[in-house]
Amino acid sequence: RDVEGHRTELRMGLIKGALTLMLVFTFLMAGANKVSDQIHPETHEFLCKGFKQYGEHVWHGHLKDGVKAAKQEEHLPMLELLLLDDGSKTYKVMMKNIGFLEIVCAVMLMFGGVAEKLSSLILFCLMCGATYTHHVRSEPMVVTSVLAV
Repeated sequence: RDVEGHRTELRMGLIKGALTLMLVFTFLMAGANKVSDQIHPETHEFLCKGFKQYGEHVWHGHLKDGVKAAKQEEHLPMLELLLLDDGSKTYKVMMKNIGFLEIVCAVMLMFGGVAEKLSSLILFCLMCGATYTHHVRSEPMVVTSVLAV
């Protein structure tokens, strides 16, 4: 019976490892396509067009409201430049920030322990934001459903 428990534990470890590797690969590719046009130029261009809409119509207002609620309006221009847009109205800064975060968190998933837990939390929050964004933009339910999973 002890041997059977060990086998089950080994199988579960292999399954967790395989799922973690698939998740790492997915977030590495998603992040890399946001950061660079060298991975898949068509996807990068598609993302650029999408983030222009997402930044302008969804997140820019939330940033303004949050800064106003915190009574930090004097810092809004700096936060806009660092988090959302460099003034070009493309919102590529936001896209690249999210891409770098996805890449760093994907790598952290492989370390286990606290790093894995922290990166899981950050990626969960990112995916909640992505799901919210696609829902608010009234995109097809299949997009929102896939992101929620």
